Amino acid sequence: MGKGRKRPRKADSWNESETSEAVLARQAKCADRFEAYYKAQGIATADEWPAVMAAFKRKLPVTFRITAAPELAARLEVEIRETAAACDAAVPALEAARLALPEADRPSRAIAPIALTCLDWVPGRRAHRLGAERTAVRKSEAHKALHRILVAYEGAGSITRQEAVSMVPPLFLGAAPGDRVFDSCAAPGSKTTQLMEGVFPPASRSTSPLSTSTGVVVANDENLNRAHTLVHQCKRLGSPAWVCTHSDASLSVWNPTTGFGVSQNSSKIPTAVKTNSFPTILGPFVFAPRVLDD
Repeated sequence: MGKGRKRPRKADSWNESETSEAVLARQAKCADRFEAYYKAQGIATADEWPAVMAAFKRKLPVTFRITAAPELAARLEVEIRETAAACDAAVPALEAARLALPEADRPSRAIAPIALTCLDWVPGRRAHRLGAERTAVRKSEAHKALHRILVAYEGAGSITRQEAVSMVPPLFLGAAPGDRVFDSCAAPGSKTTQLMEGVFPPASRSTSPLSTSTGVVVANDENLNRAHTLVHQCKRLGSPAWVCTHSDASLSVWNPTTGFGVSQNSSKIPTAVKTNSFPTILGPFVFAPRVLDD
C-alpha cells in the first residue's frame, strides 16, 4: 500500500513562542480581565490586593491520586515515598554544587525538595502532594527518578495527576457503587475518573464480576478533541463502568419524572448528576435530587 498523503498542519496558537507579541498581548488582556473580575467580587481590601494577586500567580504544587487496587496502591505509595525521600536527600549536595558554579553558568532556579505529603481529606490515603511545582519536578536532575516513575504509573493507569481543588467536587457528590452519574462537561476527565472509582471502586476490579455491577458514569463533552482526551483518561483506569458521549449538553433536558432527552431550546443542566434509577444506557435517565454543579 502507498503512503497516505500528509495533511497540512493547522496553526496551533498554543505552540506560539511565549515571547511572541501575540502571546504577550493575549496574556496581558486576560490578566487585566481576570484582575478586574476578582476586584469586583470584593474579596479583599485595596491593601490586601497585592498579596491576593501574588497568591494567584504562585505556581501550584504537583498533586496526584493513586487509582490502583488496594494492594498495589499500598506498594506504590511506599515506592513513591522512598523515591521522594532519596531525591530529597540528594538536594543539599546538588544545591551546593549549583551555588559553586560561576554566576554566568549557574542555573537560576534553586533545587527545591520534593516534600511529599498525603492529602488526608481524601479517603484511603490515595491523594498526595509534592512541595515542588510541576516544572521543577520535570526538569530537575535531582527529581529525575521520581518523575520517571510518576510518568510510568500514570501511563499504566495506576495514578492520575489532578489538582487538589479538582478532587473536591466528586467527594461532595459522593458517588457510590450502584449509582449512575451523568457528567455533562467531563473533559479532560480527572474528576470523571474519580467518579468512576466511586461507582466501581478499584477493589471491585478483581472481586466483583461485571455482570453484578449496576453503576456507570456517562461522561460527555461537546468539544470533539477534548472528548478524545476524555476517552484516553477513562481507558487508563481499566474500569468497565463508563461510557463517553459527544454532544451539546446545553440542549439536554432532565427532570425526575420524564427522564432525559434532547430539546431544541438551550437549557442549562447540572455538570454532574447522581441518579439511582438508570435501567439501560439507551433508556430514560431518571435523576435523583442530589445535584452537583462545579
